[in-house]
Amino acid sequence: MLTFVILGLLNISPMTGYTIKKNFEGPMHTVWPVTFGGLYPTLHKLHTDNMIEVEEQGDARGQKVYHITQKGRQALKHWLSEDTSPPKVRNEYLLKLLVSRDISDSQRLKLLQEYLELRKRHQRQLIELESLARSGKALITRGGDLFSSYMIQMVNAEIEILENIIDKELSNLAE
Repeated sequence: MLTFVILGLLNISPMTGYTIKKNFEGPMHTVWPVTFGGLYPTLHKLHTDNMIEVEEQGDARGQKVYHITQKGRQALKHWLSEDTSPPKVRNEYLLKLLVSRDISDSQRLKLLQEYLELRKRHQRQLIELESLARSGKALITRGGDLFSSYMIQMVNAEIEILENIIDKELSNLAE
């Protein structure tokens, strides 16, 4: 998967390894977390397989700028046209709620409140990204725009659901 996400990013624009890494730390991280130990080996393999080209910068930092090749574009296009697996949700907060029989209601409420704050932070990040895109300071394609819109709506719905659940739990605790 990492291979195709890198190709997709490079299909938007040539990037340094650092810029690719920063893209993974943004909203993309919420739907597909990546460990960065695999980034540079994957870039090396993509270069060896002629899917990307490397441009050495002449500056003192010796940065490399990666460009997608025609072969890389073809591989990306093929991957994009393949059937997609059903999404898998891995959420430790929800898993803890599921098996939270032996903790107090107040501890369970605290867990819900922590998760709500996490989702609100994510909401702020997404809104900031959307604002950057509108200002032209962030490189967003039509697909990125759809992704951003989808994620904002999902997070907004999740926040509303969590607030309703927390309100009910607070009412139960007050009784």
